[in-house]
Amino acid sequence: MKEELLIYKLSETIKKTSAIDKELFTKYNVKRGLRNEDHTGVLVGLTRI
Repeated sequence: MKEELLIYKLSETIKKTSAIDKELFTKYNVKRGLRNEDHTGVLVGLTRI
């Protein structure tokens, strides 16, 4: 039971700390997964690093 609670707490922390504001994609002209607004392109991601 303690392990399940720990995993839940860790997953919630990860969700909060790894979220990237959607407005930043537009502000810095970063394409989600190198995709254009019409969803054509190559898949990749954006990190906080």
